[in-house]
Amino acid sequence: MKKVQKKNSVSYILLLFALMVVMFAAVVVAHSLKGLDSDILGNSPTITPITPTPSLEDETQTPQTTTDPDVTQTPTPTPIPIIEEIDESKLVGLDTTVRSWSWAYPYKEVEKHGGVYRKTNDGKVLYLTFDNGYENGFTPRILDILKEKNVKAIFFVTGSYIRKNQELVKRMVEEGHLVGNHTNTHPEKTPMPELSVEKFVEELVVVEREYEKIFGKGQRMFYYRPPGGVFSIRDLHIAAQMHYETIFWDLAHKDYGDPVGVEEVINRVIGPIQEGKFVGNGAVILLHSTFEDNANALATIIDTLREMGYEFRRIDE
Repeated sequence: MKKVQKKNSVSYILLLFALMVVMFAAVVVAHSLKGLDSDILGNSPTITPITPTPSLEDETQTPQTTTDPDVTQTPTPTPIPIIEEIDESKLVGLDTTVRSWSWAYPYKEVEKHGGVYRKTNDGKVLYLTFDNGYENGFTPRILDILKEKNVKAIFFVTGSYIRKNQELVKRMVEEGHLVGNHTNTHPEKTPMPELSVEKFVEELVVVEREYEKIFGKGQRMFYYRPPGGVFSIRDLHIAAQMHYETIFWDLAHKDYGDPVGVEEVINRVIGPIQEGKFVGNGAVILLHSTFEDNANALATIIDTLREMGYEFRRIDE
């Protein structure tokens, strides 16, 4: 019995010794493999650091701005260029007959070529327009009345008018009125239809340049009124290529001569509308701001026509 126990003890010791040998061998092998890795990869491997991507919070706290002058940070409206050259081939064959406009006998053919003398038939609507060839001291009063009555109009001005009356032109725009092109020199001896295409274009472009000096590059006029209402079909097409709508009138009176009195002006304007002769809904009314009687009659004209059920709109409405 003792022999068996002794034999078992020896076996147990041998087993422990074998386990220790195995563990020692495993340590040696692991160490050898580690050395092998170093030989393959190099004893001093280079580690390239990864630059962390900034978080959204970091970008919010420290925003980066560009200094590239070619990059527009705040978009601005695209300026509308002045048309200085037109396609003359599109004018070939157009009627060049010189015509004088008459409110009593309008040449309705103009409507086929983009001309306007009656803006709309949409109910009892009227459009006030003023011609400003020069300043005679009455435009401020006209503007005061329009502001008081909350009526918007369009003022057709010449190049010389803009040059001499910049503050008045500014006021027109600031108070919600439109400014239209009445040519640079208001040619009469040689009217617009008798000018060359080049000279015709120049008459309008010069006014646009003066307008830009006040309101900035790209600020345009889009309405043109022929001096004295003298025109040809060719002229309407030249103006259209330059992005103008040519505005005539459905009602006017002889307000460029001697004074006739306030009552007479009122009768001349109100009468045809009351009678319905020649004048229809959407009529364009022409008054000269140089005529004092017009300024003095304007408030009554507006009030009376409103009492008759008419409303006033701006020419682009």
